[in-house]
Amino acid sequence: MRISWGGMATVAAGVLTMGADPPRPMPPLPVPPVERGEAMARAFPTPRLFEITMTVNGKREGPTQYCMSSESAARQIADVRARAAARTTPPGQGCTHHSELRPVGSMHMETVCDKAAGASTTYRSTMDGDAGMRDFRHHLESQTGQPAHKQVIDTHVVQLGDCPGDLKPGQMRLSDGRVRDMALANPSR
Repeated sequence: MRISWGGMATVAAGVLTMGADPPRPMPPLPVPPVERGEAMARAFPTPRLFEITMTVNGKREGPTQYCMSSESAARQIADVRARAAARTTPPGQGCTHHSELRPVGSMHMETVCDKAAGASTTYRSTMDGDAGMRDFRHHLESQTGQPAHKQVIDTHVVQLGDCPGDLKPGQMRLSDGRVRDMALANPSR
């Protein structure tokens, strides 16, 4: 099971951008660890339930539900960073990044990587979300293998509220009802 995080601004946020203040650049990344932890605690004061729906090359997958707390989110981020650090290609090599905060606190991020410029993979990723991490969309177009195979993944993540009693932080409920730890659901581990 692949899990991808991302989003597209809601229609209301899109309407608000017309004629509103221009987009502001996002604060520089990475955020210091102390501030990162405080931001996670503010974003997830209690475990929250997210529903994730994906479309891979036109085929819909899911929905999957994921229970996330500040601690489980921090573990996921640490895992992603550890995998990035283990790569032979330095993170960010051959890539361009753009991120901005938009009116009402919504955000937009875009990354384009080119294998010909030194990136480990060629892809384009866009993510848009609302200020409270309640609704976001991620679009990823990548080229892998020889000959190049194009893959398009669209992910929509919606925060549903509190986690149910039978789903602990870091666990997900697959579309067939099975409950798994996120570590077991990620094939790259």
